Amino acid sequence: MQNITDGFGMGMESFTVGAHKAYGHHGGIDGFSSVLEYFPDDDIAISYCSNGQVCSVNDVVNAALTIVFENSLDN
Repeated sequence: MQNITDGFGMGMESFTVGAHKAYGHHGGIDGFSSVLEYFPDDDIAISYCSNGQVCSVNDVVNAALTIVFENSLDN
């Protein structure tokens, strides 16, 4: 699933978060949101699902990754 062609793989895309390379997928429909990110070099994966829009899904995931990567994200 990590074989990327034209920026996309088997349902995943490749991207960076700070200096960390990741594979994953973000999606949402009708007030539901989901995020799956896998960082192979760091041996870390994060998944988050939400059915409420009180907090931004990206804000929650970025806060968690900031903790995991010990505040080393270069956003």
